[in-house]
Amino acid sequence: RESARVTHSHSLGIEGAVMIAAATADAVAGKSALTILEAAVAHCEMAPFIERLDAMRDWLGPDQTPVPQEVSKRLGHGIAAAESCVTALYIALRFLPKSFDEMHEFVVACRGDVDTIGAMAGAIWGAAKGVSSLPAVPLRNLEQRDRLLSVAGALHDACVGGPGNCR
Repeated sequence: RESARVTHSHSLGIEGAVMIAAATADAVAGKSALTILEAAVAHCEMAPFIERLDAMRDWLGPDQTPVPQEVSKRLGHGIAAAESCVTALYIALRFLPKSFDEMHEFVVACRGDVDTIGAMAGAIWGAAKGVSSLPAVPLRNLEQRDRLLSVAGALHDACVGGPGNCR
């Protein structure tokens, strides 16, 4: 919560940042989608998050594949944390067994604040899947690639000692 206060002044923004950080830490620790979701729920106290997390839980079941428009309508796709964080978490968890490109296409199809939602979903997905799962050509052409890989590696190394190191 303290680190979230640096960039977020509203309590919903702080709660959303904590939820995304916890989900990312659990993803890097190799936890299952449902375990990540339950931990996210445990970090939330505010109704806008709880309501959306409950709706999201139903969609993580077998054979549940809502279309992007339904996800946007029910979970949100706006700039406010309550309208983007749960959407990002849902997309990341839904696409864990799929490719980055499939996840990215879904984020774009949801419309709205796609850069923020994509960044959060990508952080969780990437923490779970690792850099080797990213598409090679765009990664090879990434500006400041070596610097980003170095920072990412350092963050990962700080977390591999156990989930307590990531939070």
